[in-house]
Amino acid sequence: IYTSGGRDGQMIMWENVTKLVREQERLKVEEAVKCDQRLNNYLINGKLSKALKLSLKMNKPRLTKKTLHTLQKRGELEHALQRLSIDERNILFQSLVQWNSYANQSSIVQEILKYLITDTLANGQAISADQCAGIIAYTEKHYQRLDKLKTRLHVVDLLLDTM
Repeated sequence: IYTSGGRDGQMIMWENVTKLVREQERLKVEEAVKCDQRLNNYLINGKLSKALKLSLKMNKPRLTKKTLHTLQKRGELEHALQRLSIDERNILFQSLVQWNSYANQSSIVQEILKYLITDTLANGQAISADQCAGIIAYTEKHYQRLDKLKTRLHVVDLLLDTM
């Protein structure tokens, strides 16, 4: 403990907390490593619902997206989404807003959004306009793109039929 004083007559006691701060940082790093290891173990052992929850908690959007794709391929997506808490759903919703801006992610994003919105409204909960605003613009864009693709496919079908 160090003591210092000034002209104003106040004495200030200083304590060296360097060791304490370093120990706290070391514990944080150690906890992060343990969580990463647990997340990897869940992924390796096929416990994807637990991996999804942990990746949302740890704020790892890339692993969350990878886990969601794997769950979709296995047909377990809806079951995993049912097990999410409201806080985890809110975190997922924020990620979905970002992912929805990419065309290659739109199909899984739309599937998850359909489930989340339907479930939220069925439980009598409200969805904020701010959350929906970010989704609506890109969703309309994706549907317009799909409509154009559908029209082009009809033209190709017509051309093939006339040959």
